[in-house]
This record gives sequence, C-alpha cells and structure tokens, in this order.
Amino acid sequence: LFFLGSLIWTGCAAGIVGDLPDRCPVTLNTYGHWRGGNVITQWSSDAENILFSFASLNHPFRWYIASPETGIITPLEAYIRHLQVDNQPQWARWLPTDSAVIFGDGEATYSLNLLTDEVARLVEIENGLWSPDGQQIVFLKGQNGREWRWHIMSADGTGERLLTDRSDILIEGWHPSEPKILLILSGNRENHPDNIGILDVNGGHITQLTDTEYCEFQPRWSPDGRQIAFTTWDKNRDIYVMDADGDNIVNLTNTTPQHEIDFSWSRDGRQIAYTRYHATGIREFSQEIYVMNADGSEQRPLTDTPNEHEFGPVWSPDGKQIAFWSTGQFGEGPGSHWWTLNVMNADGSNRRVLVTFGPTALESDDSYPPP
Repeated sequence: LFFLGSLIWTGCAAGIVGDLPDRCPVTLNTYGHWRGGNVITQWSSDAENILFSFASLNHPFRWYIASPETGIITPLEAYIRHLQVDNQPQWARWLPTDSAVIFGDGEATYSLNLLTDEVARLVEIENGLWSPDGQQIVFLKGQNGREWRWHIMSADGTGERLLTDRSDILIEGWHPSEPKILLILSGNRENHPDNIGILDVNGGHITQLTDTEYCEFQPRWSPDGRQIAFTTWDKNRDIYVMDADGDNIVNLTNTTPQHEIDFSWSRDGRQIAYTRYHATGIREFSQEIYVMNADGSEQRPLTDTPNEHEFGPVWSPDGKQIAFWSTGQFGEGPGSHWWTLNVMNADGSNRRVLVTFGPTALESDDSYPPP
C-alpha cells in the first residue's frame, strides 16, 4: 500500500545502541521494498516508551524500544544477550499489567521487566494473545504441524483447554473488560468474504456480526468495548463503526476516491486517527495522517507532506501524542528507500523523528537532505 516519493527531512534521530554508532540520521542498509505487514508500533502503558519493529526484504525482522523523551533507541536483543537463546525475538508486545515486554523466539515465550532488566521464561508456546488483565493466553496449537486450533490457558501455563474447534478464524483482540475476543471469520474474497465475529471465551460460542459481499478487516474495540470500528476491502475503503452486537453500522469517512485504513482509537474513545490516501495511481500517490471525532465529524489532516507517505498512527495512552511511520525515496534504484518512525502531538504539532532506516547512500550528514 505504501509507495515512495522524494525526501523531506523533518528531524534528527538518535543512535541505536549496539547496532550502529551514534549519528544523525541513523541509517541502515535496507535495500528492497517495504513490507508494511511487519510494522508494529505499541506504546507502553505509562507512555514513556515505544516498542516497534522494522523489516525490509533484505533487513531481518528486528525489535526496538524507543524513548520519545530522550530519543534513546535500544534493540530488544540488547536486553537479553545474557540468555542462552539461539533465536532472535520473532514477535514482541507489551504485557498489559506492568512495565514489561513479552516476546517469543519461536520456541518459548519470555518476559522482560524494564525496571529490573530481569528476563524470565514464561510458557512453552511460540506466540499468544494475552488478556487485558494478563491472566490468560489464547494461542494456536497443532498436532504434528496440522489441524491448528485455538487454545486457552492461564498465564502460568496451567489449565490448558481447547477454545474452539474452528480453524477458519483469525484472533484480533480481547474485549477491554469482558471474556470476549474479536475475530475475523476467514473466507476468500470471490465467493466467501471475511466477516467479523465475536468468540465467547467461557463457552466457545462464535457470533458472526457482519455479512456483506466485501471483506471486513482491521476490527478494533473501542476503549469502553461498546463499539467496534473496522475497514472494508471494497472499491472505496472506508472506516466503519458498529455496536458491539453488530447493530447500527455507520460509515464514518465515506470518501471518494480517497481510501481510509490503518486507524487507532484514542484512549478516551472520542477520536480516531487514521491514514488517508488517494488511489489515483502510483505517480500521484500520497497519504497523510488524519484525525476525526468518533462519530466521523471534523475530519482533518495532522500531516501535510505530499512527498512523504505517512501511515500507522498509534495514540499514546495519555492521548497527548501519536506515533506514526513515514516513507519516501531519495534518488533512483532499489537502494534509495528510507523510513522514519515519528512522534507528534495529538494536534499535529511538534513532529520529531525518533529513528531513520535508509540506504547507506544517506549516511553522510552533508548530503542529507539532498540538494
């Protein structure tokens, strides 16, 4: 979804500890095209740190922890070099209940306490979705590599049970306060589109909420759990909202020929930040970060950089800041792509760059930005 244009430099990034020498901007040799599905940006509950990932075709999937206040960026593996772990972290996310990160190396799940730097081996599963209170884990489990099904157990690894026998679902997120999980009922786009459903954790019952000719994706609970926002994969991609029981579906954006995707609720549930772009061709492609009220009113841009392409807005827990990515291209050829992780105030002011990933051609401060 993300195409590249010319460069507009917007700030100075800190060095990555243990990865590259300190310099501004930080650059990595990242030849190849963007893999947007590998970008995950998460604020810690105290809004003091951001956990993020970056990957391109020729740059391995890496995880980092960034401090927007100090600009210090640290690879996740820098915290765990003392462990006897053969594999690098393949996934990571904040543990909901404290200042800790959970991550998996493909064989087990670990926790990292950022206050004490202690690392503990939690459970012998590759990946999982923690409940908001941190007490339960939903995870995929298969028999001899086949018949993968969703299971659930306590966070200490006890009480494992089959959650549902269906294999055609994708788990999206726990309800903020109730034993329910938002999911996608997977189909194919021609004959049986993806629809949104809810899984009852206690009984395993699945309720389908949508039934349209288009694929729905990116469903996300509102902070109070009373609504679900989502986008549709049709000729005009818009952001919709509906009640938690599937009633009262409303198109919030309803724009043509613009598309809206990649959104994030503010913590108080009053606003939604999202990506808007014009689908009029690669040359004219441009995308910006917008914000609107939760009822779709007062849609307004937070960024205005036609030669950059912003995406992936994520609100900080205190509602004061938004983290997002931008991408562009300097020169010609596969080695001229760059990407930056940015933070700005919720009104779009005070934008600053935390880190830049780009080609080695941009390493010299004298030629960055180019004339």
